[in-house]
Amino acid sequence: LGCIWIIYLLAFWPGFVPPDVMRQWSEIVSGQYANWHPAFHTWTIGLITHIWYSPAAVALFQILLLSSLLGWGLSLLQLWGNAKWMTNVIWLLFMFSPAMGLVVINLWKDTLYGISVIALTLLVIKLVNTDGKWIERPLPLIVLGLVAALVSLYRHNGFLVGFGTLGVSFFFFPSKFRRIFLSVIVALGFYLLVRGPVYQLVDVDTSKENLGKNLVVEGTSFSLIDWHKRAGTPLTTQEMDLWRNVLEGLTHSAIILNLQSCILQLRVCAINNGVLPLISVFCRYPYVLR
Repeated sequence: LGCIWIIYLLAFWPGFVPPDVMRQWSEIVSGQYANWHPAFHTWTIGLITHIWYSPAAVALFQILLLSSLLGWGLSLLQLWGNAKWMTNVIWLLFMFSPAMGLVVINLWKDTLYGISVIALTLLVIKLVNTDGKWIERPLPLIVLGLVAALVSLYRHNGFLVGFGTLGVSFFFFPSKFRRIFLSVIVALGFYLLVRGPVYQLVDVDTSKENLGKNLVVEGTSFSLIDWHKRAGTPLTTQEMDLWRNVLEGLTHSAIILNLQSCILQLRVCAINNGVLPLISVFCRYPYVLR
């Protein structure tokens, strides 16, 4: 798998670097970190590129990690009695899937988050297959907790996935309550250590980490206001300010630098109106949508 994905990397050298990662890269260079995109993921990129200063280094790391995990997962399926031909079919699907080849060389946070989720899934499958006996040893207990913490740190909403998975395990393995609880302690301890003392030590800006969590609602609000603007609907001052601010952000070349302020303007407009602009405009002029 790794060899095939390296061909993708060579074809799209040095890998895909979306605007989100460009912003994170600037944080690595400046040493001033924000948690709008998870700072933990930014540090991961910084650590890898400290060895080789190239996006390709991160892409190779992801290729190595994902191919090793999938190889281990397929070997577990084989060990647990899965038909060899079925294992080979799954392997071929992974190998020749363009989606897999393109995602694994993309540096955005979702790639490492997805790899962490796969790792957590495999550990849970191993837990289920051994009827909980696997977690009786100290090392698996610690590994399960650390992987759940990684899932929580690589995305802001990963907390629900990581700790939710551990929480559900209590119901399926009540006899292993104490061992799973210790895994939760490991996960929570590592998560809080990073989010607390470590973030404070490095002076990570956490004030804007909630921006963009509701981009679907906020983006729809702007789109509807823009629609009403084109239709000649009378808009409030706050809605007009929102429309101008977002439009300015979209037309500037440094769009990534203005995106935070655009989203912030969406929030400010919602607060000033008492309701989201989407609801505000719709309630005043619903006939425009007909």
